[in-house]
Amino acid sequence: MLKPHKNHIIAPDAVSASKHISQLSSLNKQDAPHHLTAEQITTSLKTSVQYGLSHEEAAGRLAVFGYNRISSKKEKTIVQVLSQQFTSIAVYLLAAAAIISFALNDIAEGIAILIVIVLNALIGFVMEWQAVTSVQALKKTDIIQVKVIRDGMLTEIVSDKITIGDLISVEAGDIIPADARIVLSEHLQTEESALTGESLPVKKYMAALPAKTVVAERNNMLYKGTSVTHGNAKAIVTAIADDTEFGRIASLVQQAKPEATPLEKQLAALNKNLVWITLFIAGCIYLIGIMKGNDYFLMLETAIAMAVAAIPEGLPIVATITLAKGVLRMSKQNVIVKQLTSVETLGKTDVILTDKTGTLTNNRIIADRVITALGEYQTFSREEVRKNKVALYWLHTVAALCNNAVIHNDKAIGDPLEIALLHWVNATYPSAKISRRYIKMDELPFDAKIKSMATLHASRHKYVVAAKGAAENLLNFCTQEAAGRQVRPLSNEIKSAWLQKNESLSSQGYRVLAFAYQKTGIKPTGDFMHDLIFLGLIAFSDPPKKNIMQSIKTCKQAGIKIVMLTGDHPSTALYIAQQLELSDTHYQAISGKDIKPVYTLNTKEKDAILKANVFARVTPEQKFDIVALYQQHGHIVAMTGDGVNDAPALKKADVGIAMGERGTQIAKEAADIVLKDDSFNSIASAVRQGRTIFTNIQRAAMYLLSCNLTEILVIAAVTFIYYSSPLTPLQILYINLITDVLPALALGMNKSNPHIMQQAPSNKLQSVITIKHWRAVITYSLVLTAAICCSYIFSTGYLNMQKTEANNILFWSLASAQLFHGFNLSVSTSLVNNEVFRNKYMWLAVFSCFAVMIMAYFIAPIRSVLLLLPLNQPDLLIILITSLVPFFIIQLLKKLKLVL
Repeated sequence: MLKPHKNHIIAPDAVSASKHISQLSSLNKQDAPHHLTAEQITTSLKTSVQYGLSHEEAAGRLAVFGYNRISSKKEKTIVQVLSQQFTSIAVYLLAAAAIISFALNDIAEGIAILIVIVLNALIGFVMEWQAVTSVQALKKTDIIQVKVIRDGMLTEIVSDKITIGDLISVEAGDIIPADARIVLSEHLQTEESALTGESLPVKKYMAALPAKTVVAERNNMLYKGTSVTHGNAKAIVTAIADDTEFGRIASLVQQAKPEATPLEKQLAALNKNLVWITLFIAGCIYLIGIMKGNDYFLMLETAIAMAVAAIPEGLPIVATITLAKGVLRMSKQNVIVKQLTSVETLGKTDVILTDKTGTLTNNRIIADRVITALGEYQTFSREEVRKNKVALYWLHTVAALCNNAVIHNDKAIGDPLEIALLHWVNATYPSAKISRRYIKMDELPFDAKIKSMATLHASRHKYVVAAKGAAENLLNFCTQEAAGRQVRPLSNEIKSAWLQKNESLSSQGYRVLAFAYQKTGIKPTGDFMHDLIFLGLIAFSDPPKKNIMQSIKTCKQAGIKIVMLTGDHPSTALYIAQQLELSDTHYQAISGKDIKPVYTLNTKEKDAILKANVFARVTPEQKFDIVALYQQHGHIVAMTGDGVNDAPALKKADVGIAMGERGTQIAKEAADIVLKDDSFNSIASAVRQGRTIFTNIQRAAMYLLSCNLTEILVIAAVTFIYYSSPLTPLQILYINLITDVLPALALGMNKSNPHIMQQAPSNKLQSVITIKHWRAVITYSLVLTAAICCSYIFSTGYLNMQKTEANNILFWSLASAQLFHGFNLSVSTSLVNNEVFRNKYMWLAVFSCFAVMIMAYFIAPIRSVLLLLPLNQPDLLIILITSLVPFFIIQLLKKLKLVL
């Protein structure tokens, strides 16, 4: 075993160890690791680039700094999820109504209300607990095996036992376990899209950087949660657990307190208003009855029964089941909804802030454009390669030879750009055959100074040099240019033209590589990268996802603004935005370095941010602030993303939408909705579903309110005219129970209006029932009340019926009219060609309610309790006319567009 390095500190006791490590912690917090040289970071953290920490030192630091584990929010227990279903205002109102019913001996109504409460809670519990378990199933362990050097020996330990000062060894395919400063590196590249949003691999170096360098440009650091795509390195751990960039973002997620959804706020406000309206009406009815000389207890019982009837106890369960139905539909489309109300909120969304990499694009690099001296190609046949032999043939050959990536059994290993090159070559000619033909002899690895690499190959007494790199550097090693099937001198003018083409492609967001070769009969020695023949350029891109344009178009038609937030380069972000028609050619992306802290912005600067469509190089904090800024200006914001850097904004947004396949665990936990198939296209259908749900809840609420108001107005009118209530308290509650729940539930099952995605989103402050809706509710109620009161007056005045007989007709007329009234609650003005008339659940609900009423008529005990009398043909005719006349009057008013 190697001896411990002199920098190893083996503390003699726990007290001195704690003091020593506290000094390390304080020193580490003062200095930015990326700003220090490798020697300075080694000295600062008292470790070694050869021996690492000793086992004793590591154990002491682990005891003080703790385990390398990210703190996470405790999951809801099954009891918490269940208890939360009983904490809404609507449930409190229903519970009060049940207590009142039991106090007045109305056991049947009390039990019915309790059943509604329990059923509502059970539905909400089942759906939310299913979402909790689904998210738990998506979780992946954060514990991995890590190679670490301790006491000079390379060993493997679990990642949660890594501590500050540890010397870790990483290579292609490894996941970085903690934040670390690179001290030794060879051709190292990492994939950091999950953390920074950068779509292309990041080349890593050792040199110190300015202190204010942003995370995305700290190319001498490794960050927890990212991965190594190429090369290898040794690095000293500078931060673990919550102190890592990953952990810092996780803490931002925990700090974000999501507000109640618009639907929750609106239903709460509606129920609160109904409390006061109900108390006022019940009090008036009670006073009128007392003034007319009616029995005090009877009027109190009637007033309370009316108060209970006035509360739309069906509304909470209608809202829950309607949302649950939408969630079930979406689950079949690979969409996990963690909270029911998120679907409705998405329907009211007017701004979607979306990440680029992996969300709008495939996060898969492809060779998109090929430029030679004779022109530009995107696709071409093998025959075209033969015709343009010098350029295209050798371009293919060099792309296959100057390449360290491997594709085997559809599994690719290596640098994504080199993998993209192999896929491009294989589309025309198998790269493996090229490699077998030209045997690799030597390699000049990628050099950061000249930003190029070259390989030497032998084939039948010939030697081929294959080179690739940055155009501005590779052109310096070229003396000739391939033009079709010929080779010509490479003049300064031609070099300038190539550099301009390279700059043009880069400005469009492409990653560009230049290629060159040389063929000779004499084996080169030493540095063989000279006198090369320039072949051309290949531009790489991360293309937009398939069919995403249609989804974006649909969202735009729906009045939704789409804004790109990415950690990628501004030119890349802008190019993708222009391809997707999120931005025009005259617009420039706003870079994160130009965005001030949100609390320092003036009105003009805030307006500029709110008008922008593309943000590049933005940090997680800036994404969070942009979401908050939109919310402060009255917008309902949906945020889509898949990376760690998206998580705080996902949590802050009104609706967070995470990608399930590529999404990191922290992003999934922060989101309200998870797209299992990573399809942005699902968002448009989810918006449609959300809008349909909100419309259905509106229509169900209008139905319940108009029916309940009709009951109150009828009883109040008859009581005022005839000095007595036409219905008993139990009859009132029975009608309310029969006509409320099933038709309203059926309205919640309406299919979407075909034009719903051509409408602008509803305002965030818009309540479930707006003034226009209240006008319609009042109009419906007045028409129903007028028809029923007229039939009552006709029965008692013209037909000279006894009040008991007239009350009997009123009971059946009121119930039947309300059931037919359900067909009035369509969005369309057509009598039969509308979503309600085509809704099979509505027909089933109406038939079921009539069946229950008929059963009550023929079952003697129930008929006796409800004081129902036999009906003759004239009675049935009056009931039928009274029930249908309001329906046709309201349909006429809808046709004339006098009501909704």
